[in-house]
Amino acid sequence: MNADDFLELLSDMPQDMIADCAVLLAKPPSDNASVLMPRIVSCAAAAACIAAVSGMGYLLKDDGMTQQSSIPEAVMQETASAADSVPVTVQQTTAVSAETAIPGQTDTSVQSAEEVPAETAAETVWIPAETESVTADTGKAEPERITVPEITGDLDLDGRFTHADRLWAELIFSAELDGVADELPLTDAQLRQCDLIADDCRSPLGEAEYNAFQQTAKLIYQYDVPAVLNVRDYLGQQAYYDDYIKQKEVKPWEDTRIDWEALGLPAHPTEAEFLSAVDWHYALEHAERKDEMTSDEKTALRKKCQSTVGRYMEMQAALYVPQEPTPEQQACAGLTNIIQLYVRSRHEARYGEQAWSWFAEANFENVPLLTQDELLAKLEAAKEWNFRMNDE
Repeated sequence: MNADDFLELLSDMPQDMIADCAVLLAKPPSDNASVLMPRIVSCAAAAACIAAVSGMGYLLKDDGMTQQSSIPEAVMQETASAADSVPVTVQQTTAVSAETAIPGQTDTSVQSAEEVPAETAAETVWIPAETESVTADTGKAEPERITVPEITGDLDLDGRFTHADRLWAELIFSAELDGVADELPLTDAQLRQCDLIADDCRSPLGEAEYNAFQQTAKLIYQYDVPAVLNVRDYLGQQAYYDDYIKQKEVKPWEDTRIDWEALGLPAHPTEAEFLSAVDWHYALEHAERKDEMTSDEKTALRKKCQSTVGRYMEMQAALYVPQEPTPEQQACAGLTNIIQLYVRSRHEARYGEQAWSWFAEANFENVPLLTQDELLAKLEAAKEWNFRMNDE
């Protein structure tokens, strides 16, 4: 502390204390010990008082020891280095009123609000940007949550399963099979909705996933399952829903119009008898001596099943009475053909060869070849379709 600082501190002392000290120090010494001792004690007290005030003032003038510097230096350095933080000014009251002061605390430790310097009355606290949101209940900041849509097979991202999702699945899977899936304008959110089965061999949409879309559509639009069902729900209880469809569908071996005896079967065949007659894989698996059958015997079994299937299909064709599709059903079937034609045209333009498709050959004679934007517009319109699918 220099002389100017000392004089400044003296100027802040009460005037009566300074006057008393000056009077005591100015009196000449006396040989009388009874007079000298009180003066010595008084002078010592005055000096101690001045020293105490000086020491306190020195501490208060030290920038690193003020009461307002309540945040440790290490913490300030750590938080100030956060480049992605947001500064928030927090008012901090350090004054302690005389009524609430701690017993035994001296007046020198009490500061009023007016005594706090303007530059230290506000303290800057750095709060990470991700904690800016404040809850209404507690008023405390909490991390901002990013909601990621659940994977439900909602390919058009409208929050529900519709005919459009089934048609999107048709487009994606067909494009995957024909090697042009990377040309589709799929967003990251749509690709995420394709990730329904972890071990499905194809990407973005595998065969099992594609079939799940078709079954879900059949449940909702053919067998009147509530529309809240989605592809994830179907896969979660696939055995139950497949059995439900099986029970709803007309069982071919129960069709009394077929002359089963002409096919070498009982008049009322069971499911096992029907499958053994028309499905040679099933017949071979359930043959009594399958492990002992020779190659010629297996070939003969296969030819017999194929012959039975041919005659059975001829009987079905003779009895078949097509249902007149509704305009909506016609539009849906037409859009399916448009999707297949679009995918095949993209394959031929890219590879210079005719595309192979998983799907049955369709008649594209009157099917228009759309641009990508025109196709996307039709898929957008399909969101509003709510018609019942054909029972065939």
